[in-house]
This record gives sequence, C-alpha cells and structure tokens, in this order.
Amino acid sequence: IRRITVREDGGSVESFRGLAQAYTSLPRAIFIGAVSSPPAVILAASPDSGIDAAGVLKSLLTSVGGRGGGSARLAQGIVPGKAQLETVVGSIGGGKGL
Repeated sequence: IRRITVREDGGSVESFRGLAQAYTSLPRAIFIGAVSSPPAVILAASPDSGIDAAGVLKSLLTSVGGRGGGSARLAQGIVPGKAQLETVVGSIGGGKGL
C-alpha cells in the first residue's frame, strides 16, 4: 500500500478532495489530508486497497470525540482539537487504524 499524508495549518479539508481522488486513482493508494485549524481530516482509499475509508475514519474519530462520515472511497471528519487530530492522523499514517 502506498500512503501519502498532506498537512496544512488552516483552510478546509475540502481543498484536498481533488488531490485525494487523483492520488487514489493509483493502485493500492491511501491519501490522508489534515488541517490543523479548524482540526479536520480527510481519508481516501483506492478501490483495490482493501480499505473502507468511512469505516476506518469513523472508528478513529469516535474514539477521540470527533465526528464525520463518507463512503468506502472517501471520508472526512472533524475533531475537538489538535491533539485529537494528531492521534487520528498518526493512527492512519502508522497503519494502526488500517
């Protein structure tokens, strides 16, 4: 599985949507995008990755008091603070949530 994590200090995870979809058009690809203010995350997975983006992200968000949703290919959510964002991104990026 190839993974990429992109971070920005501010803005919206919506700005990552096109990049996420382009990256996950590649085989076995996972895209993680994070914005620290307001704290939010987007997760995209290629169809052949075996990853359910909504299932993985929803579980991690719930564990830190966040919320979100999406589909098996693209999901996004918000978290209460930067520490929770780091927990979620670290879990996905490190493979723990996958």
